Formats: sequence, C-alpha cells, structure tokens
Amino acid sequence: MRKVIILRGIPASGKTTKARELVLNNPRTKRINRDDLRKMLDFGEYSIENEDIIKLLQMRIVEELLVQDYSVVIDDTNIKDITVDWWTIFIKSVRSDIEIEVFWIDTPLQECIERDAKRKDSVGENVIKALYEQKQFNNSNS
Repeated sequence: MRKVIILRGIPASGKTTKARELVLNNPRTKRINRDDLRKMLDFGEYSIENEDIIKLLQMRIVEELLVQDYSVVIDDTNIKDITVDWWTIFIKSVRSDIEIEVFWIDTPLQECIERDAKRKDSVGENVIKALYEQKQFNNSNS
C-alpha cells in the first residue's frame, strides 16, 4: 500500500535528511517540497504573490504521484495543525486507500539554530525561534 509521509519540524531540524533516507530506501517514493519549487521557479525567493502557484503546483505534483501509485514524502515545515489537516483531506480526496503518516522531527532549538547558520540559504535565528514557538503552541493544543 502506498502512503504519504508528512514530516513536521522547524528549519534545520533534519526533515530533508529524513526524506532523503525514505526516498533512497524505496524507489516508489518521491519527495516534494515547496522550498525546492520556489528555487526552481523564482531562485528561492518567497513572495506572497507567487505562493498560490507554488501551493497549486505542489498539490498537482502530489496528486499525480498518488495517481501513478507512488508514495510521497512532504517535508515542508508543516508546523500548523491546520496544514496537516488540509493535506489529509486533500490526499484522501485523491486516493482514499492512501495511508498517511505524520512525524515530528524534534531537534533541539539551539541545534537547529547552529545548523541553519552553516547553511547557504539560512532562514536566520529569528525565523527559527518564531517557528519553534508556533510548534510549542500547536503541541500544547493538540
């Protein structure tokens, strides 16, 4: 049975590393990530104007992969519970037989800040701290 794995975590927590492991261990699994779509279309620049097209492209790619009987790993930040709920509804509308797994990649805040500082495309300490606070809020309300 094919499945969709939704990885959740703050930047530099290890989501992409986990996604890479999942894809390399199963040739019928593909990874999709909004940051990579942004890099492809706009050299990584985030803009409100382009975000609707990025989301639509991600949806269409996930949909086509599921129709083609692939498993999918979505390794965006996915901090908000509503995002995961939305993906669940969308995925079930495409293929009702798909198993959905959700994993928090729970790496200590300071480690994420240090990893991010070494990245070429660093998001910065303030962004990581803000997303960490969102994560804590979501976990306390789940």
